[in-house]
Amino acid sequence: MSKCDINLIYYRSLPSTNTELRRLAAAGAPEGTAVVATVQTAGRGRMGRKFVSPAGGLYMSLLLRPESTDVLRITSAAAVAAARTVKAEFGIDCGIKWVNDLYLDGKKVCGILTEASYSSPGSPDYAVVGIGLNLSYPEGGFPEELRDIAGSIGVKCDRDTLIETAERIALTLVDTYRDPSLFIDEYRARSTVIGKDIYVISDGIAVKARATGVDDGCGLIVETEKGTEILRSGEISIRPR
Repeated sequence: MSKCDINLIYYRSLPSTNTELRRLAAAGAPEGTAVVATVQTAGRGRMGRKFVSPAGGLYMSLLLRPESTDVLRITSAAAVAAARTVKAEFGIDCGIKWVNDLYLDGKKVCGILTEASYSSPGSPDYAVVGIGLNLSYPEGGFPEELRDIAGSIGVKCDRDTLIETAERIALTLVDTYRDPSLFIDEYRARSTVIGKDIYVISDGIAVKARATGVDDGCGLIVETEKGTEILRSGEISIRPR
């Protein structure tokens, strides 16, 4: 049983679902409010990057009002919620690349951006979790610069199926994000990087490492020439840079 109701607001197109939901959150919208669009014209990704959001995707943002914000934990729970839903709705298994991307057949099919808001130090006012899932390939394919990176789960959804999928992701995330024991084992099992050589990116510098596990706080455990580290933020790559 869900801890709260999902109030889903659907748009055919928005500049950014995160931006729209932040506006609603500031006006007092409750946890479980979700904004869904089939196109974003100004989608955002991590590190200030543009998030390409053409027709053929599911772009949603969910409002959470946690007692304390652990963005890493929330983002990890969101990745599992999206992967579980894709499996339940479409029978497709996706892997998770720490911390926030879903992969299928070596290509990224989903990205997640969690943004927290504080009016004062301490507990957050709210957190907005944006999830962009490539359901089908856009007409004409992805832009040239993304064709070797971006993929799709390969399904076409009508409006009702899209909304049902968004609601299922939202319900799963609301029910699990406060308790890592409800998702951490699946997060580890779906990892595409545990046991592999990776590159840890910091200030534009790539350091070779080996990912050896994910701790109970969703941090990535890596071995470098300097010893063991636990990453709680930042970026990794499986390709040399």
